[in-house]
Amino acid sequence: MSSSKCTALVVVSLGALAMGCGRSPAMPRTPTVMVRVDHPPSAVPCDCEDDDDDDDAAPRRRPPVEYVRLSEWQAPASAERAADEVTPRGPGTPSYLEFPSLTLHEPIPATTFGRSRRAAIR
Repeated sequence: MSSSKCTALVVVSLGALAMGCGRSPAMPRTPTVMVRVDHPPSAVPCDCEDDDDDDDAAPRRRPPVEYVRLSEWQAPASAERAADEVTPRGPGTPSYLEFPSLTLHEPIPATTFGRSRRAAIR
């Protein structure tokens, strides 16, 4: 590309960027004009009480996830009913509740890239 094309491209890009950002904070805002609206004579003023009481009548939905401390957690009733239906297989603790002890694993070798595919696959 020639330097004039590059310069034109930079100018157009900066112009588009400046236009995309919106109004500058340094520009003065247009003043807000307050307008009074007269109601037609057929409009009846409402002598109602505060309608905010109706907001509490709507049932509040629980959030989809609730976080509690592990020490305060209690199993839901459905989980307790399911646990009551399970018959134990023996006097010991079920094996799926016993986690294996942690062991030190060998480190993963670094991936090397070269001409040989065998070195990269390792």
